[in-house]
Amino acid sequence: MGKRDGNKFERVDKDYYSTIDPSCMVPAFVDRVRGLKYAEPCYGEGHLEDLLMDVATCVWRSDIRPTVGSSLVKDATKLNIDDLQEADVCISNPPYQWSMLKPLLDHLPTQKPTWLLLPADYMHNIRMGPYMEKCSTVIAIGRMYWFESVWKEVQLLTEDLDRFKIEDWFWERSVVYGDGTIRYVGWFCPKRNIPTEKETVKGVSNMCWYKFNKWHLGATEFIGRG
Repeated sequence: MGKRDGNKFERVDKDYYSTIDPSCMVPAFVDRVRGLKYAEPCYGEGHLEDLLMDVATCVWRSDIRPTVGSSLVKDATKLNIDDLQEADVCISNPPYQWSMLKPLLDHLPTQKPTWLLLPADYMHNIRMGPYMEKCSTVIAIGRMYWFESVWKEVQLLTEDLDRFKIEDWFWERSVVYGDGTIRYVGWFCPKRNIPTEKETVKGVSNMCWYKFNKWHLGATEFIGRG
């Protein structure tokens, strides 16, 4: 996900990672939001609403920048109770960079109970301590995919192979020539610029749903992967 310096993924501007992986709709989360009306303050292209379409009703859509026509351009830290009056909760896949996440943690739960999709290890960070006191529930998901690969034909040199982990599927999709070139036809990750096994690419972090509420003080219920 680009969370740590030096990992394989180049960080996307404003942590704009679309929620394209349905694995985030774990039963424990779905059970807790089913039938609710919710606001999505980091709306993006609306992928999260697509996943929640048969579970809950989105009554507020906004993002810090123009995205799709149904989404207003508004900073999530500026939302007020009038904006969110129809919503029972906020549900969002927010930016993870602390400079952007902290203001959201400071503001959104003061307006409505807030479900945020965040890396699992955030709950152990010292700076998250005060916020975990307001976190009533954490629901484990596991690793999610964030990037969509493309199917294309690529000419490679043998020395290029040092850049990526070679698996059997790579050779099954390749032709090796006598001049040291390799013709690979298959899925290719545009973010890391390497061949991939599948049409989707997972991030490096395990993910969880966190529920924050300004009234909650005390222990956090943790629901593991079933």
